[in-house]
Amino acid sequence: MACKIRAEMDYEKNLNYIRYLNGLYSIRKIIIYNEGDEPAKDLKLGLTFTPEFAQSWMRGLPEIGPGQKLEIVPTELSVDP
Repeated sequence: MACKIRAEMDYEKNLNYIRYLNGLYSIRKIIIYNEGDEPAKDLKLGLTFTPEFAQSWMRGLPEIGPGQKLEIVPTELSVDP
């Protein structure tokens, strides 16, 4: 059986630049679930924004075992003032 990956994102619906400057990011966390029977390997997670208020973001992910989850907090987003 192939990998079955599911993603969830906990985020603030309103972007506020002052919150960003104070380390209160709009995207609180992203959770990646491996719901398959095999390890998920060589995964990459990317974010793009429309309109382009922040630079695109991409990150390689470590292996996620079957039934496991990975929580990511993208603190290195670069927001355009």
